[in-house]
Amino acid sequence: MRPRILGAPFEKRRHCALSTQVLLTRTEAIRKDRSSKDILNLYHSLSLHHPPCVSLPSRRSATTIRRGGLTGAKVGLMLTPGDVGPRTSLPDEFPQPSQIIAHRPPFLFVDAITALEPGSRATGTWQLRGDEWFFGGHFPGRPTLPGVLMCEAIAQMGAIALLTEPRFAGKLPLFGGLDRARFRRQVVPGDTLELSVELGRMSARAGKGTGKALVGGATACECELMFVLVDA
Repeated sequence: MRPRILGAPFEKRRHCALSTQVLLTRTEAIRKDRSSKDILNLYHSLSLHHPPCVSLPSRRSATTIRRGGLTGAKVGLMLTPGDVGPRTSLPDEFPQPSQIIAHRPPFLFVDAITALEPGSRATGTWQLRGDEWFFGGHFPGRPTLPGVLMCEAIAQMGAIALLTEPRFAGKLPLFGGLDRARFRRQVVPGDTLELSVELGRMSARAGKGTGKALVGGATACECELMFVLVDA
């Protein structure tokens, strides 16, 4: 399975893609004996020169990185910071959301990316401090996060998953529809929203996805997204 290019700034993507091809060529040479140590060393070597372009195996794939090294035999799918053991020296952060999507404060509702598979899925967080502009009027004396902003945060997480796929570089995803939105609990200052999105069927001009926002592991919002793509 080919390693995927993560959400590096757009100007670095071509460089990352070339580096990935070098890695694939080297990996092919050792595929017959499937040496876990050799594969890990290749990822390690490439990451030192070209962070954060290449994804490592995760707990969700057949290969897992644990403390002490690599187990399994397949090159994996999706990188999360916690997957990297002490021998790898890889970056422990993803790009900032503002490096990928066009949104800016006060309408940027993703603080950090926590996992990413470009063109497929992404997770992240949004920490509600209490000084956000909407809490003053929604509601005075009882600040509550508006449900529509939870849907917007989920959509922004989906845009991150979408725009880190090289074939959608230079596009701007816009809402095309919102279906089956459900709000399960109130979200208040001090809460941290755990956002997750999985993209579904995609075309060059439109696509769909499903997403959730959780607080403390409990679902606060879930919805289905439909979006259209225009030139940025």
